[in-house]
Amino acid sequence: MREGKEGTGTPRRMKAINDKTHFAPGRTLAASVQALLSGHDTHMPSTPSLSPVRSKNDGRQTLSLAEASFIPLSVRNEVKELNALPVAPSSDIVEAAVLMADISGFSRLSETLRNEFGDSKGNEMFASQVSKSFTALVGIVSKYGGEVVKFAGDCLICVFVNDEENEDEEDDDGHFHRSKQCARVLLDVIKGASDTLDLHGGLKVGNIQRLHLKELKRGSPRTKSARARLQTSSDGRMTLKQLEEQRARWYCIAGKPLKTAGALLDKAPAGEIHVFGGEIISRNTTPPKVDDTKAPRQSSLSLKLLDTGCPLVARTYLPPIVRARFRTSDVTVDSFQTEHRDVVTAFISLPGIFAKSSKAKGIDAGLLNDTYSALMGICRKHEGVLRDFLFEDKGCTMICCWGVVNTNEFDALRCVLFGLEAVAAMSTLNEKVKIGISMGKCLVLPIGNERRRDWTVMGTEVNMSARLCAKAPVRSALCSETVYEATKDHVNFDMSAPMKLKGRDGEHRALKALNKKSGIIRRKIDANIIIESALGMNDFSTLSAAAKRY
Repeated sequence: MREGKEGTGTPRRMKAINDKTHFAPGRTLAASVQALLSGHDTHMPSTPSLSPVRSKNDGRQTLSLAEASFIPLSVRNEVKELNALPVAPSSDIVEAAVLMADISGFSRLSETLRNEFGDSKGNEMFASQVSKSFTALVGIVSKYGGEVVKFAGDCLICVFVNDEENEDEEDDDGHFHRSKQCARVLLDVIKGASDTLDLHGGLKVGNIQRLHLKELKRGSPRTKSARARLQTSSDGRMTLKQLEEQRARWYCIAGKPLKTAGALLDKAPAGEIHVFGGEIISRNTTPPKVDDTKAPRQSSLSLKLLDTGCPLVARTYLPPIVRARFRTSDVTVDSFQTEHRDVVTAFISLPGIFAKSSKAKGIDAGLLNDTYSALMGICRKHEGVLRDFLFEDKGCTMICCWGVVNTNEFDALRCVLFGLEAVAAMSTLNEKVKIGISMGKCLVLPIGNERRRDWTVMGTEVNMSARLCAKAPVRSALCSETVYEATKDHVNFDMSAPMKLKGRDGEHRALKALNKKSGIIRRKIDANIIIESALGMNDFSTLSAAAKRY
């Protein structure tokens, strides 16, 4: 099919809407083809936007508590103090007590509830139990002046720093004492939330690096889609300040204390939290001595923030998954809901970045920002959503998902293509990367309370993608057999050395993706190619014939 000049001919119109083409459920082939050719496809799925969540109350100067809860407390404090966005990329180093508290028993609880009450009711009860557990734990961490920086799956990554404004903090170890008190109480609280669940963890004091990141440009440098050109044109009409406030930001912490706390967590059995230096906190251990006349108190900065609110400009730190779900409406607690969806998950591990972050001087913020921005651009290009980017016990990890907002029959393919391009991009940056990809039913739900929330994805397939990532060779993407079956017509896999992974329901085969097959799903003209793939057509000319028949 010949490609015409801009603004003339059907092929060019098809190219202009390439990033959105799909066959909507319940729509006939005739309607799909006609909508494609006319350029007015009202069933196109919405994709995550870089722009902040729109608010019905444009005159409001502060975030609602529901919105602010998705942003780490330290970020809200910094934005409030500056009354502007922090410089990014940037970093600073502070001494802190890092507590990693991992909840165990979720998989067993989920299986028990589904077997007893069925999938639908069981998933509903499980989601309620998960929410109740995290809400209780977040409340205790806040009560002892700590901050939940990240929800790493079943694990809370908490940070305690000295509160200079609080006169009760008499010595430099005040944050350490509070973290141990908090750890002891968390062990009791988790059992109060559910008899089935338990908790173990690790605690280490040391210097951590606080990092602010931002995307350097809209989209991937390898794509020039109509949507990217339109966004670039829109950016050109903004002031520098407006443009800066529109770009998505990210906050994370790094440093050797996270690695050490993670190692302690791995050694700790259920019901114990191991402290660096040999101390063990358990339910049978007498809690650290405290002044009984003084009740545990929240951070003075936390109380101030709740009283006065967080400036609206901090919205740029909202997680992409929240932006995607609330693009045209306010973030309200009433709109939060739990969903059981088909999700494709990619775990990206960056072992080289993690090794650099564990050094005394920390990682270079510019280097980390280049890596983050490159991966985010590729994820956005392939219409994925960032779930998290963090330093944890497993290393430096990015988690991207497809299907958490809109489900598409090409989600698995888009995820694998993302993986292949991410490997190539990291090779260009001379960074090591390992990727695991899996797909299946997952719970998509908000967790936490009004002080700290996150929107998470939970399920056996999320765990499987993490395991695939751990097994993947460096600079490769390892896919589950389900992903292989969904994409084998479009992607070449290494069939010579399949790996075997043991799961809860038996042994699974894992295959390494090599490259995409020639002639299909090229993003430049993916409107044509997607129809070819969906209809089983082998020649572009048949597309015109199909359109004329309707």
